[in-house]
Amino acid sequence: MGKQTTAEIVRVIRTTGERDAEPNRRGNEVYRLCCNTGRYIVDFAPDFADEGWQQFDTDQDAAYFGVWVNRRRRLTLSYAEGDWVLVVCPTMDGYRAEVESYCQFYDEGATAIGIEVGPGGPFGTPASRNDRVTVYRQDRRAMFLDPIDAESGRIDDEPEGIAAGDSRYYRTPGVADC
Repeated sequence: MGKQTTAEIVRVIRTTGERDAEPNRRGNEVYRLCCNTGRYIVDFAPDFADEGWQQFDTDQDAAYFGVWVNRRRRLTLSYAEGDWVLVVCPTMDGYRAEVESYCQFYDEGATAIGIEVGPGGPFGTPASRNDRVTVYRQDRRAMFLDPIDAESGRIDDEPEGIAAGDSRYYRTPGVADC
């Protein structure tokens, strides 16, 4: 059997899971399913990028926790220790409100961390004042709420996938304090 697609995952949650009786505070439908499959079925789904999914980095990301958003389909998906929550947003305003609530609730996670060891020794030796750490983080507003087409200046409702060096990531340089 091949890998499950994100379309299949969404279908299973919507047809097998329980729908909340009322829309959430942002007017969106919420579906819940308890199924301890692990988060990586989403990350490694063969249609992940083609379907428009992006990981929403948080400080809690782990094998047992993850959040994803899909602007094109106006969906959000989260997984926490076997509990799946799918949010279906009927309008773009509802989607933006949902993602904005995630931006407020979840602390930022690091997309990548770069370490530059200064003169004075290899890893395992005490850090010197010349050691630098650069933390790369998602620019959530640019990536998920209002991606702007750099040439036309218009809001792009179907942003392309995020590539290394994409301007929608930002970096926070600093000096290692370890």
